[in-house]
Amino acid sequence: MNYKAEIFIKSAGTHPVQGYQWWQIEANKPLIANEPDFIKELSSLDWLDREAFLLLILRNDRGLHLYVTGLATQGREDFQGRKIRNDLAITVNPDQESVLLDLVGALLKDKEHVEKQLDQKVRPGKSADLTKPGFNADYNTIIQWVKSFSKSLSRIAPDKELENGRIAKNSEENRKALADLLERYTLPQQTGYLIAVTRFSDPAYFLEMPHWWRVLTDLETSPDWRLLYPKKSLIGLLAKNLGMHIGIMTAVAILLAVTGLKILENNGYEASEPNSSPSLADTEPPPVESPSPTKAITTYSLSICVNPDNPDSAFEWTTVNHFSKYLIRRTSLSSKNGKLGNQTSAAQKQEQN
Repeated sequence: MNYKAEIFIKSAGTHPVQGYQWWQIEANKPLIANEPDFIKELSSLDWLDREAFLLLILRNDRGLHLYVTGLATQGREDFQGRKIRNDLAITVNPDQESVLLDLVGALLKDKEHVEKQLDQKVRPGKSADLTKPGFNADYNTIIQWVKSFSKSLSRIAPDKELENGRIAKNSEENRKALADLLERYTLPQQTGYLIAVTRFSDPAYFLEMPHWWRVLTDLETSPDWRLLYPKKSLIGLLAKNLGMHIGIMTAVAILLAVTGLKILENNGYEASEPNSSPSLADTEPPPVESPSPTKAITTYSLSICVNPDNPDSAFEWTTVNHFSKYLIRRTSLSSKNGKLGNQTSAAQKQEQN
């Protein structure tokens, strides 16, 4: 296959005016000062650490993009004696993904070896023209270098489980695991940022953007791969929702309870003393006088589940509206003639019969 790609190098020269700048490398053309469009779009990701080593893969309607920063050089220093580093950007068509992933796998397994080879392809410039970039690079030479990592592997699309985004601590073991994964599987087909290997980028920021497939960062605490976007269960969503509104629900419960007490008092009943509430262990309730058949007891029923994982924590206040034949189930109320029990009295059962 005729491999074509857009190649960009960001580097510097030895003169003060030859600072770090992006240069596009094209076949049989001089280097052109040009920053890749997809890197311009990274300006919104100011939290993404680009000073140290960073490996980033993203997909958009213009192709598949690889961005690598912090590649060391040998014997190249700026005017202050600081070692110059190289940044590399490559854009390919989707059908040339395999060659790009082979280069990524090599970077993950042996970054030092790869950066030394690139350093041999990007050499200090000898021109006295300070408008030049301060280094030389040849398109065909770099293309052949990229192709040298090709393993002609047969990759398959990741299954549904593997498509889930995951994050782990940036370690040698996890970089190797990611490289092995990229040797067996193609990248997910969705657009957006897919892979990041970084030093000092906060894991929390990756949650703000969808579609990250694999992320390694030094600031992640988990040594093992964990889900980047955990699935939220229905119970979890209900619990969260109840937690947000528990204050309102409690206020409604109190309001209804007070309203119920007022109605019962108006019908000849009064609230029990604090220590007169029937015990849940009561098995035989005291006798309860039936009110006049013409006197209706209007009550309310309310049930609030505070914790969906623990139904026993439900708060329930229930009474039954009836006329001549009625039941009063477990409440904290008492009549003037005695406490209301937990069960229907014998007299009430006879009346119902």
